[in-house]
Amino acid sequence: MPLQHAVLPPAGGVLADVYEEALDDAADFGERMEDALEDAEHTLASLADGPEHTFVGALEVLEVDAGDRAVLRAVLDAPASPHHYQAALVATLRLGDVDSALAAMQHEDASLQAAAIRGCAWVRE
Repeated sequence: MPLQHAVLPPAGGVLADVYEEALDDAADFGERMEDALEDAEHTLASLADGPEHTFVGALEVLEVDAGDRAVLRAVLDAPASPHHYQAALVATLRLGDVDSALAAMQHEDASLQAAAIRGCAWVRE
């Protein structure tokens, strides 16, 4: 099954296009963060100040309206890429929705399942 963008439902108080842009940013920065982890030139401090800081900022936009998780569920149902899936999973976990996150980690698509499991490493709270 090819991955395709979810149709984002309206988020209470936050425009769907803002959510989509934040999700794209989080997915992009998550990918950069994974690449940076494999780069011997980076230190933990440079990762925290660079890609991780930006990744967390994009996630915070996704978490603005914690009462409406329909947007994140829509992405988990039909992600555009494994990195989008990972970003939605991380935001879901940071919002405390462990049941949805556990379900996401059991996805039938191995690339999405792996992205979800790697995403757990980004959750500190």
